[in-house]
Amino acid sequence: MDSPGTAILERDDDRRTRSGAASGPLLIVAVLALTLFVGLLPFASTLIIHHPDERHYSDGAAIMLETGDWLTPRTGAGEVRVRKPPLTYWIEAAGMTVAGIGPLGARLGNLLLGAAMLPLVYLLARTAGGGRQTALLSAALLAGNLVFILSTLHALPDQALTFGLLVSAIGFTGLLFRPEPAGRYAWLAYGGLAVGVLAKGFLPVAFLVYTVGFALLHVGTGRRRLWQPLPILACLLLSCGWFVYQSLNQPAGMADQLLYDQLVNKLRGIGPGTMLSSLVSGLTGLIAPNALVLLALAYGLRRGERPSLSEIGGAARYFLGWCALIVLIFTFSAYSTHRYVLPAVPLVTVLAATAMQSLAAGPAAALLRAAFKATLALATLLLVGLLVVSTAILPAWQGLGLIVLALAGAALIWRLVGSPSLPVAAAAMSVLPNGLLFLAFPVFGALFLPDVGKALATALRQAQAGYERTLFVGDEMTAAQTRLHLGTGRGFHQAERLGEVEDFSRFAIVATDKRELADALEATGYARAEVRAGWRDIHGYDFRAGLARWDLAAQREKNAKLGYVLTRP
Repeated sequence: MDSPGTAILERDDDRRTRSGAASGPLLIVAVLALTLFVGLLPFASTLIIHHPDERHYSDGAAIMLETGDWLTPRTGAGEVRVRKPPLTYWIEAAGMTVAGIGPLGARLGNLLLGAAMLPLVYLLARTAGGGRQTALLSAALLAGNLVFILSTLHALPDQALTFGLLVSAIGFTGLLFRPEPAGRYAWLAYGGLAVGVLAKGFLPVAFLVYTVGFALLHVGTGRRRLWQPLPILACLLLSCGWFVYQSLNQPAGMADQLLYDQLVNKLRGIGPGTMLSSLVSGLTGLIAPNALVLLALAYGLRRGERPSLSEIGGAARYFLGWCALIVLIFTFSAYSTHRYVLPAVPLVTVLAATAMQSLAAGPAAALLRAAFKATLALATLLLVGLLVVSTAILPAWQGLGLIVLALAGAALIWRLVGSPSLPVAAAAMSVLPNGLLFLAFPVFGALFLPDVGKALATALRQAQAGYERTLFVGDEMTAAQTRLHLGTGRGFHQAERLGEVEDFSRFAIVATDKRELADALEATGYARAEVRAGWRDIHGYDFRAGLARWDLAAQREKNAKLGYVLTRP
C-alpha cells in the first residue's frame, strides 16, 4: 500500500534526478557520515570516555582473535561469558584485525555502523514515502542526536542491535507500504532481524510480533507480503544457530547467564518506583535530543499551524506504535538507561523530520532556525572559553589555532543555518556536537591522558615478563584497560585482592592500581616502580588553583592517577 502523494513525489524525484539535483541530499548525508566518523575518532582512540561494560566485549573479541574460538565469548580471566550473542564480539574482532587490539580497534566497527546508519535512515524515510528533503532532514536529526552519538562512541551491543532493527524497519516498511516487488524488502526485513538477534537477543522478536500484529490490524493486501519463506528460513538458520550450539555445549551457562541477563535481571526488583524511573529515562532518551524540533512544532501549533505526518502515510502509525512499544517494554525493567530505547531513535527522527518539514515555510521553521543560532552561539562561547583555558596546559599557539578553527567553523555553520532549505540548516547544525568533540579533544587529552591502564601497559610491555609470570591485583576495570592497551586478550593473571593468590612464587611482576597493595608488597621485599597517568578526579578547588597560577600542567601532575609495578627480587 503506497502512501498518499507518493506518485507526485516520485514524479518530482524523477525530474530532480534528470536535472542532477537528486545527488545533492545524498552528498550531504555522506558528508554528515564522514563528519560523525572523524569527529568521534579521537575519543574512540582513547579511554577518556569509557563505559564499564565495554571491557566484556573488548576482552572477548581479543581472545577470539588469539584462540580462533569464534562461537564462545570469554572474559579476560578465560571464563565462558554467554550473556550476549556473539555479533558484537565479531564486530570488535574485525575492527581489531584492521586497527590492532586496542581502544580504536574495539570501537572501529561501531563508528562505521554509526556512519552507515545515516544513509540508512535516509533510505527509511524514502521507503516510507517521504521526499528527499524530509529524508535529508531525518538523517540530519540523527547525526546530531546525542543519544545516538554516545552509542556510536561506546563499543556495546546497542549499536549493532539498532543497525539491525533499522535495516529490518526499512524492509518491513517496504513490504507493507511500497508497490515494488517484495524480494529485496523481504531480505532486508528478515536479515535485519537476524542481525539484531545476534547482537543482543530477544528484542527483535518483539519487533516481528509487533509488525505482524500491525499488519493484521491496519494493512490491507500488504500483509500477505510478510510471508516470504526463503528469507524467513535464512533468518531462522542465521539467528538460531548460535543459540542451538551453545544450548548443546553450554546449557548451564545459557540458563544462568543469557536467560538471566535477558529476562530475570531486567525484572528483578521491579516496582512502581523503578518503573517510573525507567519510563522517564526512556522518554527522555527519545525526547531530549529532539527538544528544539519539538519546541518549534509546539510553537507552530500555537500559531495555528498543524504539523502533519501525511507525507509518510500509514508508515507514521507503524513507526509511532513501535516507538511506544519499546518505551513500554523497558518500563518493566529494574534498570533504567537511555540506551534501551536507542532502537527507536532512527524512527523518531523520521517522524520528527516529517512533522517539521510539513511546516518548513512557516513560523515554526523560523523559530527552529533561531533556536539553532542561539544554541550555536552558546556552544561556541563555551568552546572558546574552554580553549582559552586550554592555554594553561597546551602551548599557546595550539590553543589559539583551535580558537580560530572553532570561530571559522561556527561562522560557516551560522551561514548555512540561514539557508532557505530547512534540512540543509539542520544538517549544518548536526555537525556542531561532533565538531565540539573534535576541537575539545586536545584539552581533554592534555588533562586526562594517559589513563592508568595505558601507563601500566607501557611498563609491563617494557618488562616483557609474559603471561605466566605477570599478575595484576586490583580493580577489574583497570585490568581490562591495561589488557586492551597491551594488545592482548590475556596479558596477565588477575586477582582483586592479594588473599586470592595462593602462590606468588611464579610471578616475577605484580601490577596494581592500589597503593595499599603496593605498600604491602614492597614491605615483603618487592622492588617498586610508580607510573603516572592523567588527572582522573578533578575537584573544583584544585582546578581553580591551577588556573590561578595559569599552570594546569603542574596541577595535573600533582593530582595524577598512580599505578604500581612491583618486581620480585
